[in-house]
Amino acid sequence: MLEGAKMQVTKKQHYIPQGILKHFSDDRKKVFELYNNLYLSKKEIRDTMFQNFVYEHGDLPKNTIENSFARIENSFIPYHDKIADTLEANYLISQEAPLEAINELMMFYVLLYLRSGALLEEYSAYSDNPKSERIERLIKNLVGNVYPAELTNTILKGYEISILVDETEMFCMSDQFFSTVSLKFKNKFSNMSNRQIGFKDTMILIPISSKFYLCFYDGNKPKYVKPKSYCILTEEQTHEINVAILKNSYSKSVCKKELPLEQNKAKEQGIRLPERSMVVFQSGDISINTNKKEIEFYSSEEKFSKDYLASFSEYKDKYEGKVKRNDLCLCGSRKKYKKCCIKIHERCIDIFQKNNSQQKDWYSISSKYIVEESIEVFRGPPEEINNSRDREIFELLKKRKLERMR
Repeated sequence: MLEGAKMQVTKKQHYIPQGILKHFSDDRKKVFELYNNLYLSKKEIRDTMFQNFVYEHGDLPKNTIENSFARIENSFIPYHDKIADTLEANYLISQEAPLEAINELMMFYVLLYLRSGALLEEYSAYSDNPKSERIERLIKNLVGNVYPAELTNTILKGYEISILVDETEMFCMSDQFFSTVSLKFKNKFSNMSNRQIGFKDTMILIPISSKFYLCFYDGNKPKYVKPKSYCILTEEQTHEINVAILKNSYSKSVCKKELPLEQNKAKEQGIRLPERSMVVFQSGDISINTNKKEIEFYSSEEKFSKDYLASFSEYKDKYEGKVKRNDLCLCGSRKKYKKCCIKIHERCIDIFQKNNSQQKDWYSISSKYIVEESIEVFRGPPEEINNSRDREIFELLKKRKLERMR
């Protein structure tokens, strides 16, 4: 570059590389994009899964992070292309998945997950300075590759693998790149979600193309998911997987075909933001965390997740020590308690007891592997809260507590 010339800065900085997006596009390199779960349109891959200057930070030279990611993509995208070709060539004639090639590329996939649009949203949710904070958290997670390497190890050694195949090429991809989903509700966590990587009863879906997905899982998987083999899905099964994928999106999802996105398009904007939690310790200090939105794969678990606290409260207030197994249930069903609400209450009690026992991390796969880190945005005395929205919430909670005490 000539001395005095302006440095060229990439405006459209893709959090999902075009080298990945091309595997979800048609012959003209176009995809269907669903934006905010509401607006459906067809776009060239260069015009989706990006944000203008998203990887820029005021303390870094222009294009520093973008150029670094570009070098990584140039090295690994050809290997991703090869995996896609291998899966296409082998899925009908071989029951064995190309595990060695997948293992070698997993670190790259983890890096794509950690820099994805959805995680950038989580890094900076509710922040007064979102542009700076998301990059600082991104750099913290990537520096030295220690955290990505440990997360890679968790996925490869802690979970079973399956290759999902949709021969109609209707798999979607969310702006989180990985799509994670809970297979069983475990608890109402103050700083994590039930779909955290490293948790038991969790499924991790990693996109290869509109035809192939890697599926890593633990626990109560769908029956059509078979270990270390190709699983050709029916239309209904693909729809079930796509629903899980699209629920992971915070802003955008793409697909080669229009129908899967049209089927999941909401009548009104329905994207859920990351959740914020605030915990007050006995010392008076507080912890503020940004949590992933909860996504349960099974509708029964989604219902239990929503009802858990109310069900446990109902048991403590109305049932504990007052209703025996053969008594009529108090819910009004006219059934005996043992044939009605007792199973829900017993599960609530089990979760509560495990959470309060000396058994640490009963919800994680193994102490040998790390669990995906939570996003703690503040820990300390309330007077030092540095985020305006968090200060407002804390003052509101304090006011409500005082009103209840009167």
